[in-house]
Order: sequence, then C-alpha cells, then structure tokens
Amino acid sequence: MSNKQAHFADEEYNHVAQASKCGQSNVSTATEDKMVRTIIKDVSDTSIDKSGPKISQFNYIDIKSVDRDKKAITGASVISSDAAPSRAKQHLKKGDIIVSMTRPNLNAVAMVTAEFDCAIASTGFHIIRPKNIESKFIYYLVQSRDFIDAMCEKTQGALYPAVRPRDIESYEFWLPTSKGQQEIVTKIEELFSELDSGIASLKTAQEQLKIYRQALLKHAFEGKLTEQWRKDNADQLETPEQLLARIQTERETRYQQQLKEWKQAVKDWEAKGKDGKKPTKPKVFEKNGEADNKLASGLEIPY
Repeated sequence: MSNKQAHFADEEYNHVAQASKCGQSNVSTATEDKMVRTIIKDVSDTSIDKSGPKISQFNYIDIKSVDRDKKAITGASVISSDAAPSRAKQHLKKGDIIVSMTRPNLNAVAMVTAEFDCAIASTGFHIIRPKNIESKFIYYLVQSRDFIDAMCEKTQGALYPAVRPRDIESYEFWLPTSKGQQEIVTKIEELFSELDSGIASLKTAQEQLKIYRQALLKHAFEGKLTEQWRKDNADQLETPEQLLARIQTERETRYQQQLKEWKQAVKDWEAKGKDGKKPTKPKVFEKNGEADNKLASGLEIPY
C-alpha cells in the first residue's frame, strides 16, 4: 500500500466510523449500532510466544522484510537457530499485525500472511494478534494518520526514536460492530481497487505521451507538420535556388564585415608594437559547399 492509499484508508475509516457513531452511515444499518471506545490491548491476544526459534532453520522477519509503501512483508531471511540474532524471539501466526516500534513516522506495518505463518519476528516489532475483531480492520487502523500521529507524540529517543509496546496497546479508537468492521474494510478495499486502476491508467497515459512526443518530433523534422502550410503558401516561399542565393549573400556580407574588423585589429596590434598574439584572420567564405550543393540540386526543404 502506498502513502496515498494509507491516506485514503485513514479518511475512509474516519468517515464511516464517525457516521456510524452518529447513526448517519448509509453503508449498512448494522453499522448504525452504537460504537464503543476501546484500546488495542482490549481486542488483542497478548500471549505472544517470545521464546525464540525451536527448529534448526526458520524464517526471520526484521525491519528490512517490510515494504513500507506496500504495507506488506516482502521477504524473510532463512537462518539457522545457531546464527539467530538476539532479537529473533517472537512467534508469528497468520493474521497477526506487526508494527515497527522504531521511527513510527515511517509506519512500517504489515499483516502476516499464510506464507509467513510460524515465522519468527524481531522484538523491534509489536505484535497485535486480533481477538474478537476483524484482522483487516486493525491492519488498516494502524495505517491511519491518527494512529501515526499518536505514536509520533509518544516517541522517545533522538538517535533511535521509538515507541513502547504499551504505547501501541493503549491507542484508543472507536470500535464498530462486527458487521460494521467488515463493511468498513470492504469499502476501503473497493477504494484501493479504484485507486490502483487509476494509477495504472495514469502510467499507461504517460507511456502513450512519450510515444506521441517522439512521433511529433519525427513529423516536425520530416516536414509533415508544415506540409499543408507549404502547399497553401507555395507562391510566397523561396525556391531552393533563391534560398541558396540569399544564404550566400548573407554569408558574404558577414565575412566582409569580419574581414574589415580583422584588418582594423591588425593595425591596432601593429601600432602597439605587435605585442601579444596577432589577430586571427577570419576563414575565407567558401561558395557552393556540400550543403549549398544539396540546395542547388533541388533538395526539398522540409520546414
């Protein structure tokens, strides 16, 4: 999940939860029941096994294993119990929510999928094992701006800012009915699906714009963009011979001016006792060079 998606999750959770609390939600009548104010600890199983690995090799989840944008575990290190770091203690189960306690502003959180069931997590994570509550509801809750801000306010330490397990467990929120939780999760995921589709469409459009830009430049330098204009103004355009004659005249005029300036510079140089390097004579203007010959041969000018 991207930062934008986390923002949408936050907005949707707050919108539906507040409407439900006030009896104004049109999501479902089930969410119109009274909501209760609770804390994460009260809806979590706190009996997390923290005895460390019990087998010779295991999947180890540390902070590098969590993709902060996708809000998912994207990899685990397979290590032996002999080489296990001292932080490798916490036994994970499918459906657990892991929340990094270090730098809470980065919001490194993820839900444990079947792939990482029975993996071992670093003690740098706080493990939320939902009890009598929708796992995905908690998963999206800990991505909300309100949760992130609340954790940032409790951060301790300057070089290694972190929160404590009790800071996360004491986070207070509105808890809707079971049906309300499910519908909030469904609505959030519907919005995410639309957002993902929009992002995909935007990327496609960006690629198409790149192709169009190259085609536009190609046509411009092939003369296709001004083809109709040249036809409409054929009587006002110079012939290749006329253009060549004008270019040659302008070049000759420019050369004569440069030659005049050079002669004056040489006189000034001689008057100063030829001090320093002699001024360089301008190159002689060559008529009917290669480019001029192409023009004279009637080559079409595409502009």
